[in-house]
Amino acid sequence: MTRVPAVSVVLPTFNRAHLVGRALESVEAQTFRDIEIVVVDDGSTDDTRGVVELFGRAATLPLTYIHQPNRGCAAARNRGLRVARGSFLGFLDSDDAWLPNAVESLVDALVRSDADFAYSPAIESFADGSERVNHPVAAGHPEAFAEEHFQHTNLRNGAFMFRRSVLSTVPGLDESLRYNEDSDFIQRVAVRHRSVYCDRPTVRVYHHEGQKSRNRAEIYGALLTSAERILAENPEFGRQLGRAAETRLHELRMERARALLLAGRFEEAQETALHATPTVRLAVAMRSTAPLRVRAAVSRSIRHAGRHRG
Repeated sequence: MTRVPAVSVVLPTFNRAHLVGRALESVEAQTFRDIEIVVVDDGSTDDTRGVVELFGRAATLPLTYIHQPNRGCAAARNRGLRVARGSFLGFLDSDDAWLPNAVESLVDALVRSDADFAYSPAIESFADGSERVNHPVAAGHPEAFAEEHFQHTNLRNGAFMFRRSVLSTVPGLDESLRYNEDSDFIQRVAVRHRSVYCDRPTVRVYHHEGQKSRNRAEIYGALLTSAERILAENPEFGRQLGRAAETRLHELRMERARALLLAGRFEEAQETALHATPTVRLAVAMRSTAPLRVRAAVSRSIRHAGRHRG
């Protein structure tokens, strides 16, 4: 039998032949070497297979390539988890790249702490060449991670690694979610398991035009669905959050209504408008984004006046 690796990285991809090579090279460049790569191609129609196979012929790390019909990112990640053999598991998006000591840092944090999952900062890289460090929720305060992540969901893929034992209570990702399936999985893990914070950035997240995260209405819809389900399934966690739980649901309903309005989806916005602000409700009634634009202009004027007085 083939020796079981310490770490498995699951790398889902779809039509990213022009980007997946960079992600794979970042895994090959890791200072920690006991890694297997599991690429799940979710129905690509470009040359993704060719790029991955070419990389695999020269790679020193074991690589498994799986092609499946397009079923969404959650299904691709789950397929990878079923194949992965490592004691520690992590996801890497095919348009991002691990920093060279990412795996070493995350594994070291897990081993030293005996925690169930580790998380870290990320470097955000923008099209104009600028970069900034994104510090996740509960940075330096892992005991508060579950509560803070529920309210803000700020943690990047590639900056999260967990023990295989986590899958005994959270067996995979929710395949009914087409967006934010990763943050939903992280939240379910966080409610049930103990975390450790690693203060070194582990992943470079590249922002570009092709990201699915640009569909704001669907993102807020998925976040709302996830939050409602998590509270329903974990009543003790809801009691622990107190009023913060309902505040979060209200924020998500309002943001979804606003995003639907800006997308011109007035009928759908009407279903959410009862939970929104007066400005959003007025915009729904008028079937126009004019109230939103007026409100935004007023807010900008107030901020400008405040800076001028300062």
